[in-house]
Amino acid sequence: TSALEALEADNAIRAIVITGNEKAFAAGADISEVHALDFSRAYRERFISANWETVTRCRKPVIAAVAGLALGGGCELAMMCD
Repeated sequence: TSALEALEADNAIRAIVITGNEKAFAAGADISEVHALDFSRAYRERFISANWETVTRCRKPVIAAVAGLALGGGCELAMMCD
C-alpha cells in the first residue's frame, strides 16, 4: 500500500508496472494465515481488501506484467490492474 501511494504521489512516474519473476507473477495468499480464518472473520477484518483496494483506486495506470503463474490472490491482483 505505501509503495503504491508513494508512486502515485511522484509526478515523475507516469505508470506503475507490477511484476513477479519468470516462474510466477504471484502465488497468492500465505495459506498459514488464511487457514485460521472463516469467511465471516476474513470479511469483517478485511483480510483481502484492506490493502489491495489501493490498486483499484490508483489514478495512474497500473499494469500487471504477468509471466508464469498467477494463482489465487495473484490472479485477483492481476485482474485489479488496468
